[in-house]
Amino acid sequence: MSFYFEKLIVWQKAYLLSKQIHTLIRDFPKEEQYALIDQLRRSSLSVVSNIAEWSARVTDADRKHFLTMAQGSCMEVATQIMLADDFGYIKNQEEKEHILSLLDEIVKMLYAMVNK
Repeated sequence: MSFYFEKLIVWQKAYLLSKQIHTLIRDFPKEEQYALIDQLRRSSLSVVSNIAEWSARVTDADRKHFLTMAQGSCMEVATQIMLADDFGYIKNQEEKEHILSLLDEIVKMLYAMVNK
């Protein structure tokens, strides 16, 4: 079975983002389990989930709501990645830059969808 949202490039990028975040946080200190790790996990899941939910909405207002929620979650992830880097939790700077670049792409795509 295939869902409509799976064909969307923005959803595919958000799905990849969530997977990369889940891989990244495995190396974070255990004391961050209920703080930064949990926040990153939830906010990255929120991006991809809100895009999927957008695909099932009928009204323009509903659709816009879920896209803007996904945008907000992207900003949460970006902020949390920056903090994690400042705290010294991210050892691979290329990985951080890749995640931030992916977030930028997703936000731009979402912005275009909202303003369409």
